[in-house]
Amino acid sequence: MKLNGVKCLVALVILASIGIVVPMRAQDKQAAASEMKKTPVSLKVGVVVTELDGTKKISSLPYSFYVNTDDTGRGSTSSVRVGLRVPVATSSNAGGAVGQFQYMDIGTNLDCAAASASDGHFKLYLSVERYYLTAADDKKSPAPAGDGVSISSGNPIVQHFSSTYNLVIRDGQTIEATSTTDPVSGRVLQISVTANMVK
Repeated sequence: MKLNGVKCLVALVILASIGIVVPMRAQDKQAAASEMKKTPVSLKVGVVVTELDGTKKISSLPYSFYVNTDDTGRGSTSSVRVGLRVPVATSSNAGGAVGQFQYMDIGTNLDCAAASASDGHFKLYLSVERYYLTAADDKKSPAPAGDGVSISSGNPIVQHFSSTYNLVIRDGQTIEATSTTDPVSGRVLQISVTANMVK
């Protein structure tokens, strides 16, 4: 009977030890994992908006900014706003003089957040929005453009491009995120993205 009692006591001590040690190890692993997640890496992100007419480059607009990975604070998203407000005539007087104007925002808006991924890669959550003017040619008669859009001669055209990306990118890599054709001019708009770790 005494031997059985001793065995039971030893078994209880072993079980109690396991019950204490296993949760402590699990807590240590969770703490280490959360500590790794809380260490932000600063990235320099470059975005280039290129406009092509066939193979001829019409314009190339570069933007660069910094964003921290795994940042859950208030400033977790980096934003860039570049542009101007352009007056556009909305009505004219009886004599043909312009009567009223409406101001429109023309330019580029960028928003980006980042997170670390496996194997030294990063996830970029990027949105690009662009408003720009195209002057219609007075000498040409009104004609339908691509996608069934009808263009009135003599009036400025406000064009809009918007896209959202979820990119997996490594340090120093450049990705061509978009290549799209403008339905009015037929020109090609390309968006390329580069990410570099700040060391």
